[in-house]
Amino acid sequence: MPPRGSMITTQYKVQDVESCEDIGKGVFASRNFHAGEQVMAFAPEFALDQPEGSKISSIAIFEEFQKFDRATKDQYWDLREAENARYEIPDYTQELSSALDEDGKLLFPFHNTADGGRVAAIFHDNAFSFTQADGRNRKGIFIVASHFNHCCTPNVYYYWGQQHKKLTFRAMREITREDEFTISYIPLLQGAGKRRQTLMDRFAFTCNCKACKKNTNFANQSANRRKKLEELSIARTNPDHSSPLETYLSMVDLMNQEEILGWDDLGEVHKALAELYQAGSDHQAALKHTTHAAEIAHHCFGSKHPCAMAWKEKLLKAEASATEMNLGQ
Repeated sequence: MPPRGSMITTQYKVQDVESCEDIGKGVFASRNFHAGEQVMAFAPEFALDQPEGSKISSIAIFEEFQKFDRATKDQYWDLREAENARYEIPDYTQELSSALDEDGKLLFPFHNTADGGRVAAIFHDNAFSFTQADGRNRKGIFIVASHFNHCCTPNVYYYWGQQHKKLTFRAMREITREDEFTISYIPLLQGAGKRRQTLMDRFAFTCNCKACKKNTNFANQSANRRKKLEELSIARTNPDHSSPLETYLSMVDLMNQEEILGWDDLGEVHKALAELYQAGSDHQAALKHTTHAAEIAHHCFGSKHPCAMAWKEKLLKAEASATEMNLGQ
C-alpha cells in the first residue's frame, strides 16, 4: 500500500524524497520520458488575481479553500509550509478573525481562523504565478505541481498554456523511470551564493543539488561557470558591448556544461546568435543556431505552441537562405 499522501499514476507519482527528510515530498517519473515530451498539465484547483504590489487577501484564499471536498482539503494540508511562511500565520489569522459580513457579523467562526491562517501560509508558499491571455496576473494552487522540488539543473520546463488554460510541464532532457522531476524556482544565471541566499529568503531551504552540494568536483566547477555566466549575462545588456558574438557563444558553452536547457536561458541565447549571424549574412552559422533554438522551443513548448511554430517557420527560411548561399558559391 502506498504511504499516506502518495499519488500514483502511469505518468508520475508523488512520494517522500528519501534522500532528504527536510524536503518532504517530490514528483517522480512512473516511466521513461524523451526530451520534449509532455510530462503533465494541470488546471488550477483555484486561482486568484494578484494585486500589484500587495499580497492576495487571506479571506479570498480561505473562501476558495472552503469550497474543496474533504479529499482535496487533505491534499492541500499535505503541501509544504516553509518556516518563513509560518511566521506570517498570526497576520493571516488576524485578517480572518476581523472579517465582517454585510450585516457586521463575523464572516468566519472563531475556530476556523487559526486553520485559515495556515491555509493562507500554504498558498503563498506553493502557488504558481501566471498571466492569462487578457493580461491578468494570477496566482493559483496546482496541488500535484506544488510538490515539484527545485533544482539548479532542472529537467522539466513549465509554462502557462493559454489555449488549454493549464500549467504545462515538459521534459527538457531524457528522464528515466524513478527519476525525480525538478523545476527551477529562481533565475539560474547567478553564482551559488546568490542562489543559496535567494532560496533561503524566499523559500526557507538550502538547495543540495549537484550544482550546490559543497566540496564536489561538479559543484566546484559549477561555481566558476555560474559566476562567469552571471558576468556575461550582465555584459550582454550593455548597449556599448563590443563583442556580443563571443559573449553569446561562451554562454552557450557554459549553459550546456551546466545543464541549463530552458527556453528562457539557452533558447534565448541561441535566438540572439541566430539573429546576429543572419544580420551579418553568415547563413550557415545562422542556420546552426536557428536549428538549436527551434529544437529548444519544441522541447519546452511542444510543436503546436506559437513559439515553436514560429521557430519552425524561421528554420525553413534559414535553410532556404543557407541553400541559396551554397548555390551561389
